[in-house]
Amino acid sequence: MKVTNAEFLSEILKSKENEQLTDNTVNMFIEISKEVLNRYPILDDFKEDCLAYAVEKSVELWKGFNIERTTNAVAYFTQIIKCSIASNQLKRIKQYKLKKLEV
Repeated sequence: MKVTNAEFLSEILKSKENEQLTDNTVNMFIEISKEVLNRYPILDDFKEDCLAYAVEKSVELWKGFNIERTTNAVAYFTQIIKCSIASNQLKRIKQYKLKKLEV
């Protein structure tokens, strides 16, 4: 399912109004994260970790979205997701290399 900005923005605004994420918003975070993950070469061993970390960061930072600064919620969260995936992947690669050195 491709997430459209109009639908996503509507869900984010509902969540902000209720001061709690809706289930639909979280599902959209997952869908956007999956889309972003599919664009990058990530080792299969790390994909699920990267997906979980990206969704976790989106959930953690969702209140920072400010409609007065931008109405493009998809772009805003895509950037958060891209950065969190890159950060998590670097961390996992370092751990992998350290484990390899120990053996």
